Amino acid sequence: MSQFDPYAGATGGAWAGGPGSRPAGRPPTGAGRAAAPHPSGGSGAAGNTSSGFGFGRTRPGPTAGGRAAAGGRAANPRPAAPTARAATPARPRPAAPTARAATPARPRPAVGGATSLGVGTRAAPGQTARPRSTAARSAPASSPSAGRPTNARHASTGTAARTSSAPRTGSAGRTGSAASTGSAAGTGTATRTGTATRTSSATRTSSATRSGSAAGTGTATRPGTATRTGTAARTGSAAPTSAARTGSEGRTSAARRATTAGRGGTAGRGGTASRGGSSSRTASAASGATRAATGRVSAALRSEGRTTASTRAGRGGATRVGKPGRNGGGRPPRRPGRSRLLRLGDPGRRLGVGFAAVCTLLVMLGGRLVQLQGFDSEHFAARTEQRLLYPTTIPATRGSIIDRDGQPLAYSVAARTIFADPTEVTDRIGTATALATKLKTTVATLLPLLSKPHTRYVPLARNLSPAEAADVLALNLRGIGAEDTSQRIYPGHDLAAAVVGYTNEEGGLGGVESKYDDVLRGTDGRLEVERGSNGLQIPGGLRQETAAVPGSTVQLTLDQDLQYQLQNGLVAAVRKAKASSGQAVILDAHTGEVLAMATAPTYDAQNPSKSPPANRTNPVVQAPVEPGSANKVVTFSAAVEHKKITPTTPMLVPDSIRVSDHVVHDAWYHAPEHWTATGVLAKSSNVGTLMIAKNLVGPAQFYDTERKFGIGQRTGIELPGESPGILPSPDTWSGTTFGNLPIGQGLSMTPLQLAGMYQTIANDGVRVQPRIVKAVIGPDGKATPTSAPQRTTVVSAQAARTVRTMLEAVVAKGGTAPKAAIDEYRVAGKTGTAQRPNPACKCYSGGGYWATFAGMAPADKPELVMSVVITEPPGGGEGGSVAAPLFHDVMSYALTARKVPPTGTPVPNLKLSVD
Repeated sequence: MSQFDPYAGATGGAWAGGPGSRPAGRPPTGAGRAAAPHPSGGSGAAGNTSSGFGFGRTRPGPTAGGRAAAGGRAANPRPAAPTARAATPARPRPAAPTARAATPARPRPAVGGATSLGVGTRAAPGQTARPRSTAARSAPASSPSAGRPTNARHASTGTAARTSSAPRTGSAGRTGSAASTGSAAGTGTATRTGTATRTSSATRTSSATRSGSAAGTGTATRPGTATRTGTAARTGSAAPTSAARTGSEGRTSAARRATTAGRGGTAGRGGTASRGGSSSRTASAASGATRAATGRVSAALRSEGRTTASTRAGRGGATRVGKPGRNGGGRPPRRPGRSRLLRLGDPGRRLGVGFAAVCTLLVMLGGRLVQLQGFDSEHFAARTEQRLLYPTTIPATRGSIIDRDGQPLAYSVAARTIFADPTEVTDRIGTATALATKLKTTVATLLPLLSKPHTRYVPLARNLSPAEAADVLALNLRGIGAEDTSQRIYPGHDLAAAVVGYTNEEGGLGGVESKYDDVLRGTDGRLEVERGSNGLQIPGGLRQETAAVPGSTVQLTLDQDLQYQLQNGLVAAVRKAKASSGQAVILDAHTGEVLAMATAPTYDAQNPSKSPPANRTNPVVQAPVEPGSANKVVTFSAAVEHKKITPTTPMLVPDSIRVSDHVVHDAWYHAPEHWTATGVLAKSSNVGTLMIAKNLVGPAQFYDTERKFGIGQRTGIELPGESPGILPSPDTWSGTTFGNLPIGQGLSMTPLQLAGMYQTIANDGVRVQPRIVKAVIGPDGKATPTSAPQRTTVVSAQAARTVRTMLEAVVAKGGTAPKAAIDEYRVAGKTGTAQRPNPACKCYSGGGYWATFAGMAPADKPELVMSVVITEPPGGGEGGSVAAPLFHDVMSYALTARKVPPTGTPVPNLKLSVD
């Protein structure tokens, strides 16, 4: 956009244009530049006024036809200064390979040629104005020109420069409007039609009218003074039409050029300049080229009056000059911004998305309906029925416990439980009075139960027979009912109670009842019936029943008759010895099966609550004891196994022996005796046994043999709460420990483990893991035997037989247990008397004794093994006098009952002493 300068041409005088006619430096103050006729027929260059508001920039070199910027923008009009400062040339920027080189902003004499109007800027007084944009076009070397060399700085790759050989001559004075006419040689004329009208808020003092026939027709009219407050609006259009250029650039159409020609020359204020030479364009076409430039140049006017121009190469090769700074006298106009059009949404897309969403929802709903109605219909129907049904548990019948011959030791029968619903009982006293007689209880006991709050189920009596329950229901008492249950029956009451155990409402407690509770309890059934609001079953209503699966039967290895003999004999022996308790067990010598196991005192399994808790245990497997001399079989077995002794090995046995800082004595005083090894065992000499253990066996061998006999480890019998006993590890031994262990002190074992030691000797040195459960019989009657017991070889068969022979001397005349002998049978065994630890002093003093005996029969072909332990017999009763008689009585019955014939072999003549 151009502006008219009212001060242009105020001073007279002109200088002739042309090559070399203008001196270097700034032009004289007030000098104007008039157009001179060019030989090519084009008009001269536009005049350059220097009143301080306009300036012209000329490009040195052979380039002709540069564009003159017309109509620079003025900030505030000021009076012309005496002189005008020449524009400071901007430093040229190197051109890109495909862009046009920017024209340097230094003044030069204008060369004749075609000029076009451009948009210039006005400089304030004392400052330099910058052209809006300039662009240069360089002609090839063959272009006809004035013979001046082509400046490489103004050449652009792929772009021809405009040249003209005609110098610029003449001068033109400005009187308010500058007109330039002429025609440019060419093969065509670019015509811009239409009228471009610009309005601005900047103050203008005059108007400029453009007309010319050089490049087109049309008039650009700018109205007078108007204050510019926004962006100038351009109306109309001026489109150039194929102005052919035939000069030195050799192009046939200006419209085919992809870049904008460089602009040079002098900016004239408020006039119309026409460009002549090899191409012609009107000012309007130049303005269109200016608008087509895509590069931008930003500049700021410094306060000292210099202009800093920053140029950029546009896409079309044009150079745009930056805007004036704050000191330049005004802000440049802003290009009108493009209004953003609000695009409406695509209705087809919305419809598609909505349709897809609806389809997805319908598919999901349809799939869910198919699932509910097709696949899960039966499930939901069943759930609906379940809400109408009231479940009742059908208790499974508990399995029985039988002995090895099938005789019942425990079984279950049908029973009833009488219960009350306190919320339904109206007459509590009357109800309690009526029930007291039938339930064999008191009114004071029943009243709190009938008044119990926040519950509708209170048991009043359990384990009633069906007949007894029928008598109670016949009273027709409100809130009183009966429930089907089962009652556990123990026909022997206390017979094998410690082994069998007992039960309560929760299940098995103690013994086999506890160990095999999961097997015995079975699986409860379920009855579901439809009931009304009153809780009564609806006749003909829904009814679903799942039958209960009764529990399995557990068959024990016990012999009920032998159990009875052993238990009664033990009770009698304890009573006779005035002892506190006793335990006994009988094993099969070859299979390790427990044939009888008894403890005294015991309890009634039918009414266990009437006995103290201490009596409801099984000490045979749960309470270890110190075996005393019965443990000497380990020392002799190890010595015989390693051939350290024979039954006749002579030994001189004193009355005592020192072990570390302790002296061990025999149970009786005697002078040194010449005994055989058999005599030491038969007499149960502590000193002789320690001599063999220390001198012949050794601590390591002794400990290893003890472990092989199973001491210090559980046997694995199918009873709860088994104790492993106590066998101190060698790393915990003191100096006197090995003086106690070989004689059965300082270690402990259960009566079952004691019987297992002698079962090993009876079974030719092979220890068999003891068993008390023979098989489990399922509800279908199929019996499943228990797993085979573990077998461990402790000593060789020969060593075991030798020890058995030596043990026969214990029962023979001169031994410690002649009361254990059985007529017609050979018997082998060993007595034991051990001190009991006293918890008060943690010593043996005052703790009492254990009297023990363990043996087998027949000795030459053992079938049965038995151990007996009597606790705290008064007066320190020995095993030979307290425990051995019980062995004799029970073993005699057992051999007869099991039809074990006598072997008929004579008892060997064993020598106990050395002559």
